[in-house]
Amino acid sequence: MIDLEILPEKNVIDDGFLDLIGGEFATHEQGLAEWLKNSSDAMLVADPTPRFGTILLRFTDGQAATSPVFECIDFVGMTLQDIETGFKIWGRLSGHDERLGISGGYGIGGKFYMRQMFKSSTLIAYSGGHLNIFGFDRNHAYGYGHGYRNRIMGFQQALRLADIDSLDRIDTVGDAGTSGRRGFSVFRGIGPKGIGKKIDVITICQRLRSHPQAQRPLKLYRVCVIHNGLVVIERLKPRRIPRKPGFERPWVRRIPMTLVRKNGTTGDVAHLGRYSGISGTLRLFVSSESLVQRGKMTSLNRIDFMGRDGVIASYRIDELGVDVPYGGSIFGECNLPEWDASEGYLALKTRDRLVDSPESSALLQWVGAQVKLFSKMILRRVPEPRGEVDPAGGELVRSGE
Repeated sequence: MIDLEILPEKNVIDDGFLDLIGGEFATHEQGLAEWLKNSSDAMLVADPTPRFGTILLRFTDGQAATSPVFECIDFVGMTLQDIETGFKIWGRLSGHDERLGISGGYGIGGKFYMRQMFKSSTLIAYSGGHLNIFGFDRNHAYGYGHGYRNRIMGFQQALRLADIDSLDRIDTVGDAGTSGRRGFSVFRGIGPKGIGKKIDVITICQRLRSHPQAQRPLKLYRVCVIHNGLVVIERLKPRRIPRKPGFERPWVRRIPMTLVRKNGTTGDVAHLGRYSGISGTLRLFVSSESLVQRGKMTSLNRIDFMGRDGVIASYRIDELGVDVPYGGSIFGECNLPEWDASEGYLALKTRDRLVDSPESSALLQWVGAQVKLFSKMILRRVPEPRGEVDPAGGELVRSGE
């Protein structure tokens, strides 16, 4: 056998492979949620204890000779190094130490949205007195704008070049841009797919309010929506679901350390607390009326699976294989403190599904069983006993805990 030394070369990624993966990022609410998440992460890194902050979503209608434009603007900024080691690399999964408390950085979603869903797109980033413009052309090729790689520039000049200098006329927005960080990032998409000259901003934002990935940024920061230069939504907030009277607080279950296999046998299937001994909790709520029948609320009839860096998957109640009374009104969160979307064997890159495995199958089966129990309790309309352990497994935690 030949003792052969391999001389490493950089990976070559075919555009067809990127098209295949990028096809999963196919809606504007999904892409905008990714942009919001990117800006939120940047702001959390700059200030891990958020007290205030503004992210702008700006929409500009197309004219006879121009295309409509979508933008997400934050006032933190990115350096050349940030772009080279974070944004530019396809599918980069950061280490846990650099991801603590954030939702995934600039790894996949926001970049694929720029590549797939616009005729062309750019990231305009300013930090430390340097401006970088990096983006995608009409052929999906990406790179720096000519003459705009780490270009030295004053702050006011950079604002004008990015066409965001007029934002200082909007209450509290201008303060965000000149509050000492002296930086900004503008994610800009030109010619969005499926959008005519006139942008239906309200419909897009209503969908965004319900998207799982948008929930955390919308809760943490003021997201201001601008359309054609005018503020149309002062602060976009997650959609609030009215609770059924008597069930205002969540019904909480601790997830067992071991779960029943899908075929009915028992065993150590899901080592959910393999490091800390904490497996997680399931929190279920019931709406005062059917979410499914309300149309705009249908997408909220779901369970969001929360890892330590945000939502890693979501399943509608009917996708859990249960058909129960009040099923169309139930929603909730499954918190998995040791699960991380960067661990590719746990969650898909789109963060909408768990990777198919004995562990995830057992967990989904258990969650479905708890939805059935919750439905029965709603029908009985009696407070749950404390400390109950049911045959499906999972200690009952005090409501609201």
